[in-house]
Amino acid sequence: MEPTFYVNTYEGKNDDEIISACLRDASFYEKKTVVFSGRDYEINNAILVESGMTIIIDGCTIRQRNRAFDNVFRGANIHLDPDNPMNPAVKIERLQNIKIIGRNNAVIEGCSINRNGYHPVLGEEQEMTGDYWGFLTYQILFVMTENLEISGLCLKKTRGWAVTLDLCEHFSLHDMQIYSKVKNGDGIHLLSGCCHGVIQHIKGVTSDDLIAVQAGFRLDEFPSENYLAPFYPSRCEYEKRSVRELDCHDIIIRDIFCGGEMHGIILLALNDTCIYDICMENIEDIERGKRYFATVFLYTGVYGAPGMLKDIVVRRVSSLADTAFVSNTSITNLLLSEITSKNENGRLYGTFRRK
Repeated sequence: MEPTFYVNTYEGKNDDEIISACLRDASFYEKKTVVFSGRDYEINNAILVESGMTIIIDGCTIRQRNRAFDNVFRGANIHLDPDNPMNPAVKIERLQNIKIIGRNNAVIEGCSINRNGYHPVLGEEQEMTGDYWGFLTYQILFVMTENLEISGLCLKKTRGWAVTLDLCEHFSLHDMQIYSKVKNGDGIHLLSGCCHGVIQHIKGVTSDDLIAVQAGFRLDEFPSENYLAPFYPSRCEYEKRSVRELDCHDIIIRDIFCGGEMHGIILLALNDTCIYDICMENIEDIERGKRYFATVFLYTGVYGAPGMLKDIVVRRVSSLADTAFVSNTSITNLLLSEITSKNENGRLYGTFRRK
């Protein structure tokens, strides 16, 4: 049997020390389970998850301390420069066989008071939340991870994207609730190279897209306009890979209950990458913000050179958006079925051009 370690049986000056002590003991085993239970936990630093680790959050909240600036969970394979942690990773190794499972109303919660920082481009102090401040704003971040499951969580008070995967394969993200209010507050965001995955039973109201699949996005020099740090830590890996290795493909997205300020689900292909073999079904809007442009939005370019979309299925969509389905590009082998609108002023289909 694989050993189980209970965080609440460890001692330390604070929860960061207690969690580190528990993970240190667990690290001696190839397969291990770490259980958060018994009370709530407050952290300042990311919980680093190793291969072969199952994390169970049972009936409690893991909450970031006020003014924390880090992920809640991050793959231990992402080696950051301790002096410049917002910079791209120094090295990334492969990670595999990881589960983060919530039970009995498990919650991942961001800061009540976010850290402020000086934005040198805008020339102002502001909260260090949203896409201007890079990948350390994400609640959960995994890169180059195979066989990953995340489920049973309510994620709220997000500081950026809630769950971000990059170069990950064979993953299952399911049975989660996500609520965000920050700038560019996506729920689940898949970056380049993500493939062979399932996203299902997700409910959320977000300040941007609830689910985004985005291939080929590159910003390597910072600051870039208002962006002070990269969206992804994996520049060292992108540089080794062909364009085809950055494609996103073979992904099922189903049973999604969405609403918010921008879109329910987007696919965005950039810089000659291709997003293909994607099935989206049973997508229902539960509310909308003032700017809820589209429930399903498929596009290329805008933030770089265009990519390609092909072999896409979209079926059983119930929309409150301005337009149920929008695309700005030709798509090879697109199936649309049972697209409906609950918005009396809404359209079923539309196109767009960026001004």
